Amino acid sequence: MSRKEGMSLWDATVEAGKTRMTPVILTAMAAILGLIPLAVGLNLDFQTLFATGDANLYFGGDNVVFWGPLSWTMIFGLSFATFLTLLLVPAMYLMSERLKRKSEIVLKHFGMSNALMYIPFFVGILRVVLYLKGKKLDYGNLDY
Repeated sequence: MSRKEGMSLWDATVEAGKTRMTPVILTAMAAILGLIPLAVGLNLDFQTLFATGDANLYFGGDNVVFWGPLSWTMIFGLSFATFLTLLLVPAMYLMSERLKRKSEIVLKHFGMSNALMYIPFFVGILRVVLYLKGKKLDYGNLDY
C-alpha cells in the first residue's frame, strides 16, 4: 500500500516491519509461554485441588519424558521462526526488489521485455536440479 503511494522502498519495508512486529511477537510469546509448563513438566493434581484445596504441585513425572522434548522443539522453532519473520523476510524483500530494479534497467537498455528477466533465474534453478541428478543442461539450438 505504501509503495503505491510513493513511499521509498526502505521506508515502506521498515514501516511494514513495525506494523507486523506486535502481532508476530504476541502470537509467538503466547505460544511459547503456554508451552513452558509442558516443557518443564509442571504437574497439578486437580482431584486433590478441588477436594482438599491442596494442588500437589510438582515438576517432572512420566509425561515430561515424551512431551518435554517435543515442547522444547516447538519453543525454539517458534523463536527461530519469529526471527525469520521479522528480520529475514523484509531483508529478502529488499534484496529482490533491488535486483528487480537493476534487471529492469538492464533489460530496458537492451530493449527486452520484463518477462525475460526471469529466464536466468529459472535456468539457474534448472541447472542446479540437473546437476544434482548428474545430468548436463542441453541448450539446443539458440539461433533465434
